Amino acid sequence: MQAKKKICFERAIFISWYCSLGDCAYCYMSTQKKLISEPDKARRTKASILAEAYLCKKLGWKIGFLSAGYGSYTAESILDICKSVCEITNEKIWLNIGALNESTIKKLSPYLEGICGAVETTNEKIRKKVAPSKPLAPIEKMYRICGKYRLKKSMTFIVGLGETIDDFGSLKNFIIKNKIDKIIFYALNPIKGTIFEGSKGPKIDYFVEWIRK
Repeated sequence: MQAKKKICFERAIFISWYCSLGDCAYCYMSTQKKLISEPDKARRTKASILAEAYLCKKLGWKIGFLSAGYGSYTAESILDICKSVCEITNEKIWLNIGALNESTIKKLSPYLEGICGAVETTNEKIRKKVAPSKPLAPIEKMYRICGKYRLKKSMTFIVGLGETIDDFGSLKNFIIKNKIDKIIFYALNPIKGTIFEGSKGPKIDYFVEWIRK
């Protein structure tokens, strides 16, 4: 008899709605950047972040990752949050706040299970259109540093940006090349004010096909 796999509910905790890049064509934060003159004020309070972490703990929900846009936090400012969340959950956490350098990863590593790269798509033609300021090279460099500190690696992938199922090969190669431990699939959620505003997002059968493969 095949062993049963454990399935759990995960919740991402979003800790800021500012992104220093702010030009990803699918992202809500791209519609907000020009409205934010003081990025520090676009961060959630530490108290509200820790309250959400506490609720997740009490409800038995795992924290998928702490997430923020590029440039929302310095190494010092995110370190305190990571440490405090770990104290609440009694578990190391995943972090998704952009492509991090080695000095930042080294400081955070005692509190991290792994780091997530916002890959979104491995189709380079589509990537240049939808994420022009987020090349893959810095993300892959971050993955290599993760290996040095024995941190796990995950990635996000958005279905519905214009790729086809024929692009699966490039995703598979990326996963193998970078030794990805975990992948988070999203179905495109068309955001008002972006180029996808009039889209309906991917059909469910197409979305499931990516996951199945």
